[in-house]
Amino acid sequence: MFVYRYVITGHSYTSLVYYFRVGLSTIHEIVMETTKALWDALQPRYMCVPSCDEWLKVAQDYSEKWNMPNCIGSIDGKHCRIQCPPNAGSLFYCYKDFHSVVLLAVADANACFTMIEVGAFGKENDSTIFATSTMGKAFNAHQLDVPHGKFPLPGSQNETEMYLVGDEAFPLQQNLMRPFPRRDLDFSKRNFNFRLSRARKSVECAFGILSKKFEIFQSSIKTDISQADMTIKCACVLHNFIKKQQNPRDFILDQELFPWNEENRQSLPPTSQRRGTNEAVATRNLLKDYFLSSAGFLPWQN
Repeated sequence: MFVYRYVITGHSYTSLVYYFRVGLSTIHEIVMETTKALWDALQPRYMCVPSCDEWLKVAQDYSEKWNMPNCIGSIDGKHCRIQCPPNAGSLFYCYKDFHSVVLLAVADANACFTMIEVGAFGKENDSTIFATSTMGKAFNAHQLDVPHGKFPLPGSQNETEMYLVGDEAFPLQQNLMRPFPRRDLDFSKRNFNFRLSRARKSVECAFGILSKKFEIFQSSIKTDISQADMTIKCACVLHNFIKKQQNPRDFILDQELFPWNEENRQSLPPTSQRRGTNEAVATRNLLKDYFLSSAGFLPWQN
């Protein structure tokens, strides 16, 4: 009860003292032990790393729901506001003008988290966090049981590897697609950026549902860093638990939410300027051309 009220309403430990008439240290111990117990109990079942067959199922869902073939997830980072830790300096101060820890997450086509990494400094960008995280190192080293080799694009003889989709903060890799730079864009590049951004909506939806459902993300988390990390992880696994109990395959794509000519005018994090390898550039160009072909073009884009 303490934990659910704490995570769902965002109430501080002090307010919980008056709600339940329990000492502050007792509240702290209960929340600390319960969030860890929930993570340990639910993570192996509701947020374990997908098997090879499960990755293929995720790719199928992305192709059917988001029209992004051979995509196995969308990746992004969320800055979770915290109270500035003692003697932290500017380590946790992010470009959004508050102190934060970063929740780096990969979501499937149904807005459920498949992998998360919590606890990076707020001042770091998503690209650096992904490259240095356990999740990123395992993904780039092909240790996550992602299907190897190349897979055909529907209705085409061309093939690509399985890949994640991310925003401009991430580097271009064969297994990680990012948009074309926003200068000198022709129609084919704008079309690719639209399709990629559309597929990336799944992780944005996951973050939006998480923040709306658990109001602790609407204000600063006023605990020490280790407990803040565990609280975020607990909220993420509870999000998956609720979504999967409600049958996530009922997650419906409403095309009216993603109009073709909509521009994202929100402030963007620092971008990665590193050029991708020739193979990664070739894969992105192949997808760009495929999305203009008769097999990959969406009629309602006109």
